[in-house]
Amino acid sequence: MKDTFQSIGEWWESVKGRIQDFFKNVGRKAARGRRKEFSRVQQQLQELHDLQLRGWDVKNPLEAVKKELSEHFHDESRRIIFRSEVENLEKGEKCNSFFKKIHSAHTPLVQLRNREGILCDTKEDIRKAVTDVYGDLYSEKRSDGDQAEKFLAGIPRKVSTPAREVLNAPLTLEELHIAVKSFKSGKTPGNGGLPIEFYTSLWDLVGPDLLELYEEMEQEGVMPHTLREGTIAFLYKHKGERCDLKNWRPISLLNVDYKILAKTMVNRLKGAMGEIVHPDQTCGVPGRRVADSLALIRNTIQYITD
Repeated sequence: MKDTFQSIGEWWESVKGRIQDFFKNVGRKAARGRRKEFSRVQQQLQELHDLQLRGWDVKNPLEAVKKELSEHFHDESRRIIFRSEVENLEKGEKCNSFFKKIHSAHTPLVQLRNREGILCDTKEDIRKAVTDVYGDLYSEKRSDGDQAEKFLAGIPRKVSTPAREVLNAPLTLEELHIAVKSFKSGKTPGNGGLPIEFYTSLWDLVGPDLLELYEEMEQEGVMPHTLREGTIAFLYKHKGERCDLKNWRPISLLNVDYKILAKTMVNRLKGAMGEIVHPDQTCGVPGRRVADSLALIRNTIQYITD
């Protein structure tokens, strides 16, 4: 099937779309089945009640139907809770107490001032105002290559040859799998709709395809569309005017196939950070601790005092 597409990227985009459609159809079919079963149980319960009013002994079957109905309500409650958690995940990157607290007091963005200071109150105008701000923020910026080279040339610390070879080596299926296993479950999948659990469960099937996709991206220098897009959700900071976009916290939701590649690159960089980051920088560098800086400050104060 890959041969029918011009690139692996186009094929991967098509596969993700088909998978989304498949699970949507499965979900709709399951929902119809649940509604049909619920109607059957309700009808059976009504019939048993009618028989009981006529003097029939239907105690045991009536209890059985009531239990079945109770289980249905229990399952439906679980689905409602799950959907609520998903909504929390979409409002915030992870569903912890901080984001739940914000979400509980969440109100929609109904008014917003654009760059000209005009108050917008329609969906179209609000969308345009947000697009103008973040379109400029994330647009491609011109850079001076000569100045960049001059700046980098003045940095005394360099990456060693062994570390450079590791950084420039081709991607492997093993390091992609390590990245996949490092993700926590229950996170929002982005607008692609495929969560990390999909990749974890079907890694033997999708892993080689992902590797092939990433290799093509490196060769061609182009990412597929869904790897370059994200959804920005806004959370009010509970300070300042609600119509000022600065008072809303942007949360970017990215697709998991992009996150896997990014995590793999991060894992590679961790091995070289110790060579290029000054020893005084302890936070975020593998093998160093913030406590080392605290100890240095304490010893410095002690030395001055003595």
